[in-house]
Amino acid sequence: MEELEERISSHSRKQSQFQEQMQELQAYLERRREQIRAGEERIEAGEAQLEQARSALDSQKAQLEKQQANRNTVAQRMGILQDLEKNHEGFYGSVKKIMSAAESGRLSGIYGTVSQLISVEQRYATAVEIAMGPSLQHLVCQGDQEAKAGIAYLKQGGFGRATFLPLSNIRATVLSLTEQEKVPGFVATAARLVSCDSQFDQIVASLLGRTLICQDLDSASQLAQRTGHRYKIVTLDGQVINAGGSYTGGSLIKNTGLLSRKTEIASLQKQLGQLGKLVEQQNQAVLEATQLMTQLEEKQRQRKAILDAAKQELYRKNLERENLERDVQLTKGELLQAHQENSLLL
Repeated sequence: MEELEERISSHSRKQSQFQEQMQELQAYLERRREQIRAGEERIEAGEAQLEQARSALDSQKAQLEKQQANRNTVAQRMGILQDLEKNHEGFYGSVKKIMSAAESGRLSGIYGTVSQLISVEQRYATAVEIAMGPSLQHLVCQGDQEAKAGIAYLKQGGFGRATFLPLSNIRATVLSLTEQEKVPGFVATAARLVSCDSQFDQIVASLLGRTLICQDLDSASQLAQRTGHRYKIVTLDGQVINAGGSYTGGSLIKNTGLLSRKTEIASLQKQLGQLGKLVEQQNQAVLEATQLMTQLEEKQRQRKAILDAAKQELYRKNLERENLERDVQLTKGELLQAHQENSLLL
């Protein structure tokens, strides 16, 4: 009888313990399920972040490719023009011969052609080029002896003719219009639009000091009438009213002249520098976008690892619960049997 009561007491304690463990396990499982749901939400949000970062990276790479292509196009164009400049393309044969002789040391005191010694803003390049015409290929030299040596060299070789501008001889002044002579659309005296080393100021003044630049043909015509057709006037697009009143004009092939080429090279060099900076900045943007992408991928990998571990733990705890449920049922059966045996003894 006492043994039976001890069995009933033992089974009752076990059942209470199992029920308490079951309650704790159920609470743990519920917390773990909630953590898994939160983890899945974080992963879903992380995937959205990844997609956004991936799209941003693709956009940055596309922008980089575009800027690199622009830079390559500008560099290629500049290379072509520099080769033309280096090979003296577009110059008269006689002028090429003089420049080659000067570069090789056979002639001294030759500074170069006018086109090589001056520079002008791109917006004025066409007007100045038309205003100067063939004088762009005049050769600037130190003095009379250098001019005579150059002419002798051309004559002896049968290389043709060229014009020399000795610095020692050339003297000129730059025209200044009175306020009464100026008209709307007048830009400047051509010489004032040209930049050069100060030693060549007189050369520029002699070639452009009495040539006027206007915005268009209407303002040029008005200025010509006001100044009595005494000066050559050139428009920004290259139309000309000559001293005396005759007109020269029509269409032009863009960027084909020596000065236009030199001006374009300078412009392309500036563009290339700007594009180089943009490419550098865009490279940095791509690097930062790539780093962000890597960081997000690593965070997502960690989230998934944590979620997998949580799911595995949930699986183990579910097995533990199933085993506990079997133990509870077994204990219930044993307790019921003990009660039944006790009833028979009573």
